[in-house]
Amino acid sequence: NLHPKLVKHISATAQALDLPYQIRVSSGQTGTDARQIQITRKGVATALITIPVRYMHTNIEVVSPVDIHFAIELLENAIERLPITFPLNL
Repeated sequence: NLHPKLVKHISATAQALDLPYQIRVSSGQTGTDARQIQITRKGVATALITIPVRYMHTNIEVVSPVDIHFAIELLENAIERLPITFPLNL
């Protein structure tokens, strides 16, 4: 249920910046609030940028600082590159 144009925009941003990324297909809900946000009232364009984590929801959760850096860089640049003509005329 993620917005296809927004996902395409984020992927294009990653490619333009030569940032490593993978697209993960979910057969159902994502386990986040993305679906609820997208279908609220008239809907909100929604996409996810996730970071690989080991041992999630434990006291020894492990994540790579490099992955965090790339995710932040991708999010910042994807937002900056959004067209002024919103909603998503990408």
